[in-house]
Parts: sequence; structure tokens; C-alpha cells
Amino acid sequence: MAGGSVRQSFDLPDDWNLPELTDLVPADGALVVETQLLECSDFDTARHDLRGHGLHLRRQSGVADAGWHLTGPSTAIDQPLAGRGVPPLLRAVLLGVRGGSALTAVARTRTERVLHRIVDADGAALLELAVDDSTATAVGEPAGTSRSRQVSIRVGRKQLRRQVVHRLEASGAWPPALAAQHPTDEHPSAGERRPTSLAGLLTPYLTAQYGAIVAGDLNLRAGRAAVHETRIATRRYRTVLHEFAPRFVAERALALDQALSWYADLLGAARDLEIVRAHLSAAADALAPELVLGPVAARIDESAAAALTQAQEQLDRALRSRRYFALLAE
Repeated sequence: MAGGSVRQSFDLPDDWNLPELTDLVPADGALVVETQLLECSDFDTARHDLRGHGLHLRRQSGVADAGWHLTGPSTAIDQPLAGRGVPPLLRAVLLGVRGGSALTAVARTRTERVLHRIVDADGAALLELAVDDSTATAVGEPAGTSRSRQVSIRVGRKQLRRQVVHRLEASGAWPPALAAQHPTDEHPSAGERRPTSLAGLLTPYLTAQYGAIVAGDLNLRAGRAAVHETRIATRRYRTVLHEFAPRFVAERALALDQALSWYADLLGAARDLEIVRAHLSAAADALAPELVLGPVAARIDESAAAALTQAQEQLDRALRSRRYFALLAE
């Protein structure tokens, strides 16, 4: 599966102001500002599973970036407008997060977008920042209207992106994954709300590991390499369940630990085969030519590829199973 460009998004308080950008403009470059009006539909499950994971799925039309757009922490996939429903790629990528539930329109949104582009002397974009002020009207019952603000880095060279991310965080912007933890408009600044208990320390740590597991889920379904990082997150989560067992309900913690162990084993099967193939290939390449009889490297690659395919098929089946959906929900 193919994904889109990497896009970083941040939620904003109502009184937020864009930090200074003019000092980042290169000599002979320019800062170009453009305003757009967008009409779009937001999609989610009846339980709002996407919103709960800091994800946004939108269908936009009538603008330069018309299409389907999935955004969230470390996630951005774009698809063209085609057909009437959610594109198959996006349905597949979101299968774990939505637990198999259907995706339907939950809101119609009108957005005023202000694009800030830093371009070089040739007009090539070095950075593109979009500040969205949105008014959403809920679909169905209960009806209601809400406002939200978000800024996203849509294009950005690595060093420039880092500088802007630092400025956005210092200005009070925060990643969508943290929105549920800070539901008020006031985002805590450095030094505020320091954890004062063990639970205060464990909760954000486990939240981070869960976020890594969900990010791995999305990336694996999108055909991206994410086995190693996801496996590490499951290991770290299990370590907390073991080391701080008295802090958890024993039966639920044990069941969750067993489910994470099952998932980690599936991830490990694919990861270990990748390592073995690389090790054997390197060892064969290091042998003197007269010691190598026949197409050794090809046979290693063929054998490992077959085993990897089998391991990947097992992982793919697991990612579509009720057992895995229950794991993410728990």
C-alpha cells in the first residue's frame, strides 16, 4: 500500500498566535500568505474511534488539495476523490483503529485556511504551514456546532521543520494525541502539571507506548516498515504491567499481558527472519569465492523470502482478527 507525504498537525487554543516566521526566509526568498475557504465532510465510527486516537479523516472537494485526507500523529495518507464511499486503502489502514466498525459522515465542516509558504528565490516551497479555523456541524442526532483550530506542517525541509515544530510547541500548540488529556483551551506549559504520584508517571508512559502501537498498526497496514518499533512498544508496555503489577486489576492485567505477548510473538517472527536473512547473506558474501558452490545467496534469499511471506501472512490475519481488535480496545 502506498502512503502520502509526512504531515505534522497540532491543535491550538482559541487565543493562539502564529510564531514569527520571517527570520526563516532565505535571502532572495519570500513568505507568501494565501487564504482559502474549504468545505469538507468528517468521517468516523459511531463510537468516534478515530477522534479518540487523534486521527482525522476528511473528504475535501473544490480546492487544490481536494481528496481524502487521513491525518494524525506521525500519520498522513492522501487519496484522490473516486467513487462515493471511503477509499479501500483508507478503510484497510483504519481497520484496527475502528475495530471493524463502519465509517460514516459525522460532521460537515467549513474551514478558513491561511497558508504560509516560505519559498526560495526560484519559488520552490521550503516550508508550507496551514492554519485552519473550522466550524463543524454534526450530522444526525444530536445536532450541534463546534469550532476548532489546528496548524499543520504540510511541506518542510528537515532542519526548517524542526525549528518550526519547536516554535509551535513553545507557542502553545500540541499534538492531537494529547488533546484528550488536555480538553480545555489552556495547554500546560513546561513546568506545570508535573506528576505527583506513581500513577501520574505511569499513565503518560503507557499512553506513549499505546500511541506507538497504534502508529505501528497504521503503518503496517499501509505497507510501511514498523515491526521493530511496534514490538519495542509492546515490550515496554508489558514491562510496566509486570514491574508495577499491584497498580493494576490483576485479572485484566494478566489478560492484557497475554494478548500483548501473542501480538509480540507474531511481530517477532517477521522481525527475526529479517535479521537471520541479513546475517546469512552477509556471511555468504564474506566467504572466499572458491568456497561457495552454486547460487548460495539466491537460495538463502529464496528460502528466507518464503518464510517471511508466511510470517507476514500470519501477521496480516492477526491484524484482521477479533482477538487483535479486542487487544487494541483494552
